[in-house]
Amino acid sequence: MHHFSLQSLAITLLWLASALPVKAGIPVLITDNSPTRLHHFAPALNSTGKVAGGQIRITEYMYDGAPGEYIEITNVGDAAIDLTGWSFDDSSRQPGSFSLSSLGILQPNESAIITEVTPAVFRTTWYLPSTVKVAGGNSQNLGRSDEINIYDASNTLVDRLTYNDQSMPPTIRTQNTSGWAERVNLGSNTISTWKLSTANDAQNSYLSTTGNLGNPGGYLIPLPRVKVVESGGTTVVAEGGATDTYSIVLNNQPTASVTIAISPNSQLSTNPTSLTFTTANWNTAQTVTVTAVDDAVVEGVHSGTVTHNTISSDLAYNGIATNSVSATITDNDVSATAPPTIQESTASTLLNLPAASPGYVSGVINDPTDPANTLGIDFTIGDTDTPVGNLTVTASSNTTSVVANANLNLTGSGASRNLKITPIAVGFATISVLVSDGSNTATYSINYAASASSVNPGSTRFHTGTSDASTAMVLDANTMLVADDENQVLRLYDRTKSGLPSTGFDFTAQLGLTDLSGSTPREVDLEASTRVGNRIYWVGSESNADGGGFRPNRNRVFATDLSGSGSASTLTYAGRYDFLKDDILNWDATNGHGKGANYYGLVASANSAVDSKQSAGYNIEGVEMAPDNSTAYLAFRAPQILPASRTKALIVPVTNFTNLIAVSGGGTVGSATFGAPIEMDLGGRGIREIRKNANNQYIIIAGAAGNEGPAPNDFRLYTWTGNPADAPVLSNTDLSALNANGSFESILDVPNPLTEASQIQLLVDNGDAIYYNDGTIAKDLSQNNFKKFRSELVPLGASSTQPLAITVVSYDCFTGAIAFGKLTGDPNKTLEYRAIGITDWTTNPTAKLDAEARTASDLNSINITARYVGEPASEVTYLWSRPAPCTQPISTTALSITVVSYDCISGAITFGKLSSDPNKTVEYMAIGITGWTTNPQAKLDAEARTASDLSSINILARYVNDPQSQVSYLWTRPAPCDQPVSTPALSITVASYDCISGAITFGKLSSDPNKTVEYRAIGITDWTTNPTAKLDAEARTANDLNGITITARYVGEPASEVSYFWTRPAPCNGARLGVTAFESAQELKIVLLGNPTSAERILVEVHGAEAQPLRLIIRDVRGNQISEQTVERAGAIEQQTLGLGQTSGLYLLQVTTPARSQTAKIIRQ
Repeated sequence: MHHFSLQSLAITLLWLASALPVKAGIPVLITDNSPTRLHHFAPALNSTGKVAGGQIRITEYMYDGAPGEYIEITNVGDAAIDLTGWSFDDSSRQPGSFSLSSLGILQPNESAIITEVTPAVFRTTWYLPSTVKVAGGNSQNLGRSDEINIYDASNTLVDRLTYNDQSMPPTIRTQNTSGWAERVNLGSNTISTWKLSTANDAQNSYLSTTGNLGNPGGYLIPLPRVKVVESGGTTVVAEGGATDTYSIVLNNQPTASVTIAISPNSQLSTNPTSLTFTTANWNTAQTVTVTAVDDAVVEGVHSGTVTHNTISSDLAYNGIATNSVSATITDNDVSATAPPTIQESTASTLLNLPAASPGYVSGVINDPTDPANTLGIDFTIGDTDTPVGNLTVTASSNTTSVVANANLNLTGSGASRNLKITPIAVGFATISVLVSDGSNTATYSINYAASASSVNPGSTRFHTGTSDASTAMVLDANTMLVADDENQVLRLYDRTKSGLPSTGFDFTAQLGLTDLSGSTPREVDLEASTRVGNRIYWVGSESNADGGGFRPNRNRVFATDLSGSGSASTLTYAGRYDFLKDDILNWDATNGHGKGANYYGLVASANSAVDSKQSAGYNIEGVEMAPDNSTAYLAFRAPQILPASRTKALIVPVTNFTNLIAVSGGGTVGSATFGAPIEMDLGGRGIREIRKNANNQYIIIAGAAGNEGPAPNDFRLYTWTGNPADAPVLSNTDLSALNANGSFESILDVPNPLTEASQIQLLVDNGDAIYYNDGTIAKDLSQNNFKKFRSELVPLGASSTQPLAITVVSYDCFTGAIAFGKLTGDPNKTLEYRAIGITDWTTNPTAKLDAEARTASDLNSINITARYVGEPASEVTYLWSRPAPCTQPISTTALSITVVSYDCISGAITFGKLSSDPNKTVEYMAIGITGWTTNPQAKLDAEARTASDLSSINILARYVNDPQSQVSYLWTRPAPCDQPVSTPALSITVASYDCISGAITFGKLSSDPNKTVEYRAIGITDWTTNPTAKLDAEARTANDLNGITITARYVGEPASEVSYFWTRPAPCNGARLGVTAFESAQELKIVLLGNPTSAERILVEVHGAEAQPLRLIIRDVRGNQISEQTVERAGAIEQQTLGLGQTSGLYLLQVTTPARSQTAKIIRQ
């Protein structure tokens, strides 16, 4: 065994490779600066110092470059590897995301490239020979903070590299310059050991044609390249005038002379016509001069091409691909007649091209309403000295694989022409419409982009000009107003046809936006809208930025007044309200709903550090009027509630929504009033849109709080009555089958009456769609005419109510309490239950087994029957197997509580139990004083303990997780205090200290309750009102540290300062610290994928246990272990599959880390 520190790792490994025998693996123990983090490995090295067998490693990457990012992988082993079935993904960590099968077999020391552009473009940009393997078209694009994951054919992780130059210092930033690592640092996922490429470094890095710096395709092995570099980046010449130059040089020394034959076309000449590089001058650039051929032909500005053919007896250079040079030529020949003219003159607003060339148009394959294909593009031609009847007009495509020349339908006569374009493949093409009078020509160029066909072309429309459609308001059968969450422009579209909007209304200037990016206001993130009469209300998402970060502009609610009709409709600004988010957060925090302060945890969800696009985030995406048409239902994408489970969607009724709008300014905080919140079961989804018709029939788009994925992260339609007491009903329409390439975020209108056959028009936010196979998402396209979102017409479909099935949700052997539950069934019908010998028919899902029934050893099972009220034919039966009899005495003591003590001066009150089950934990709640808590102590504020008109307080108690056990006690408060409230002197202590984590909490022994205390601990924390701090590892383990002085004072009162000398307990044991190094501050969370389930196994996701050991155990309700899985080091999102029992019923999953444990229920159908 060899022992080395991590700081000397690189030197050590080099020494190992050179100084030790390499016939077998060398056991190595490596430690970093913390004695608790140990690393073991024993690489098997062959006699050359390479890893025995094939081994793939990430050897170079550039996350942002031109024309695209790239990743280099290299076989650093001594045997070939077949990459068939291998794949790549970024930080989403999904094997199979991007296939590497096209790379085939990778020989030892051979490198290959993964990039978003085509192999041909990449090789040309980096002067690469065709022998370098390139997998192009990668759609798993890298970001500034991201991860590279390589998986083999069995989906096993082979190599990973995680980087983030903003939060993982020291991390390189590979923007336009690649990063690479020495061989000794490969495969360790240690970004701090990677470095940026520099010109002529050990990698022989060089500049590409676009000015990026790197060395893709050959890891530490120079590749033969012929570099053709145009002076100034372009070649421009003139007939009878200016010449231009370019240079050629080799990138690697050849073994024999290399000759490059230079072949200009008929428009150009070059000097010299060939170049020769020897083994001596190979790295000296040679210059080629380009001259335009001076002819007598009137050509205008035209072009010429110079090609190269490389010949050598060095097989690496013989026939190697060598870039050509394209030159722009200025003509010096003058026509004897005036040139013709051509101008675009299309009248339709569905297309928008300038009169003078060039123009930009987007089309869709097989779209029956594509305006460039159905209406066509109109042109007006002319010539001052040539009759228009003598002019020749032609149209051609420079990329016939996207638009064939035969698919350019040019018609018309006289001065008018019309061009219809029919695409055949995805991509870009330049369409040239040329007018000639025999001597002169004029050209109108159309930059054309074609995207793929939809699944149902007859019912899909592609609306261009923007891509992030987030909410919309229908105006009539043909017209709609659409908001984009990237700006504040409300666009007027034809809802029946593809194409551009007819106009737009930008309200940025009226909204008082204070959050700027440079000098530009950030987006309001419009996500919801509703209409009352001719007034339309638009609501921002109120969310944080992706990944966290406060975005106050998104808190706007504003109104517009509609006038006119159809395509002549106009909008006028009516006012805004800026404080709806503040009001909602205060409503939850102050128990405005009566469920307890912070019951929904909205303040925590809205914290600026929280990513809004997760189940614990904060994000509004729907608003619609309630059936009374005066209250507005605000629908949340996130958070999903309640915080403990995150399974339901939340609707907050705003009862005075239409009165909040202020004509000037943003209104007054606290103006909003709220109704009772609505908790909605949408199968684990949040709400992405809500709309109703005049008959109060609602449709809801339900979807994930985060990214789309398998259920429950898919998009589904639900119908609802608008009555809070009624459950939504799932539609069986399969939205995923549409392959919409985006998020369903808008319902245009709800047909009246709404039936299963009703057709619903939905809008899709396609901002992240890559339409043209160029690696660029729609919202980032520089040309707005190429951006687009889609609308889909879908049938509502039948409800997908499942047959009635029941189970026993819980059973307490000691109290006999049993709870029945519904696994599946109609959510709009009421169930009643019966259990023979226990309860007759009742809608109450809870009952109680008597002492004999829960202890008898000969009672194995009980028949439980259920049916819909009033529907005897719906009756179903469930045979419940009762667990083994109780093995300890049955508790029959009823819960009863009182107030044990009350101090009128301090307000301290202590609750107590007169009688209770000693095996159960009691929690208390005092209305207006404290929410549910197991702490029996609370405190009345000064007003509550001195007010003369407060005579009594209702105190509630119940067993934890047993709502049915709730009891109440009406406490009569003694007469008000008739003496001043005590203001004792400030005195402090250490309330708690955790030797393992270093967490320390300061506490007050006595203080003025009306003043705020701040603390300071020398070497630990400066003055702060936060009573918690943390000792570093040295401070909590050092043997020579006896105590720490802690100081406290009232804020703003230096004279009140007091000190406390705290004697630190004995130092921590070092071994235990090694465990806590893996402990995460994140909440441990369990996600069950597909629960309830009828399968024999269930897929489990564990969040918040990254880098920790993990244990997962499934038991049945009797405590018998069914299956177990252990993980030595969990990922950020750890997925494991565990087996279930053979019988249906309730199972319990327990997930445990060294510090925490969580339990979840699984229902096997």
